[in-house]
Amino acid sequence: MKKPKKITIRGIVIPETWNDAGEINTLSIVTYTEKKYLVAENDEAQKLKKFLRKPVKAKGILTETDEKKNIEVETFEQDEFKPNSRTPNLFK
Repeated sequence: MKKPKKITIRGIVIPETWNDAGEINTLSIVTYTEKKYLVAENDEAQKLKKFLRKPVKAKGILTETDEKKNIEVETFEQDEFKPNSRTPNLFK
């Protein structure tokens, strides 16, 4: 595991896992460059559920293994960033 560090990411909030009742358990944020960050469960993660499929700018602590990138979100806001022709629009 790499050393945790503070990061800021921009991307779309998506569901990652669901429970047996079909409710969302965990979220991920997929960046405009197609990197996926699993959101660690905390109060901010609960608030992020209201931003499902919307662009956000999130600041938090990155923990990384060879297989996964995880972010413990400390703060976030809706993102006004508009991808350009060199940035893939993942959700057209």
